[in-house]
Amino acid sequence: MTIFTHTLTATRSWVLGLAWFVCACAAVEPATTNHTPETSGPAIWRVADDDTEVFLFGTIHLLPKTLAWQTEKLEDTLLTSDIVYLEAIPEDVTLDDQRLYGQLAKAEPGKLLSDLLSEEDYARLEIAADELGLPFAKLNGQRAWQVSILFGRMALERLDFDARYGSEAWIQDLIDNKDIEKRALEGSMVVPVGLASLPDETQLEFLMQSVDEIPDLKEEFSELIAVWAAGDAESLDASTMQNMREMLPDVYEILIVERNKDWRDTILHLLNTERGRIFIAVGAGHLSGPDSLVRLLEEKKLTVTRF
Repeated sequence: MTIFTHTLTATRSWVLGLAWFVCACAAVEPATTNHTPETSGPAIWRVADDDTEVFLFGTIHLLPKTLAWQTEKLEDTLLTSDIVYLEAIPEDVTLDDQRLYGQLAKAEPGKLLSDLLSEEDYARLEIAADELGLPFAKLNGQRAWQVSILFGRMALERLDFDARYGSEAWIQDLIDNKDIEKRALEGSMVVPVGLASLPDETQLEFLMQSVDEIPDLKEEFSELIAVWAAGDAESLDASTMQNMREMLPDVYEILIVERNKDWRDTILHLLNTERGRIFIAVGAGHLSGPDSLVRLLEEKKLTVTRF
């Protein structure tokens, strides 16, 4: 499974959008709903105490328009919730956030991609950018983590995987104008700040592995989506997150482990302070494997069950 699929399973869609905003702007269309009775659907977990139910749902940020993955159970759970948490709320991104993102994404003098990469790797990067229709002259002035995200999004969108049809877009479209409170799990800049903190060597490794894996991206991302849509959390970890743990441990620590610990603490606080039904949507990679949010809650002696 490619590095793109690892990262895009753990990186929220607004970050992907803001990454593209650094170079250009894109239109957004509302997502559509197509219920699917053919499979059990993507997994939902439930953890509760006497007066609070928390439902955990793993999302895929970019999906094909034609995929029918929504289920009546998922929609009913969402619409009967009092509070819905997303990783971050796109409309909450401020001008200051955008400015900070631009600063984090910009390469320092003497650290352009052309300075850091070998001639061979730089040439490979230029060819890949040209094939994806990305402005390579601008990319040379961006840090490697930013270019990796851009490559991932553009490569997938050219294959008809699109954030406009992703899980978060559907969730937001469904709860808009409903009497449901919408909250963010974390600040808008947590992921960009984390990725920007990675050493240049790690970012470059991430970037060049991404370039190498573009030819197999359609097959492998389609495999990930099929596993997710079937609700097979174990296979999702084996086919995606396990490789990420082994190949990019620093990225895994920032994108998965650190954030899961923060979100575990948030859920514990919610169980102690809130009443009613709470729906929490996070990237699917956060809910499978040994460092999953599910496992962390179980370690706190909570019972987490498939719903």
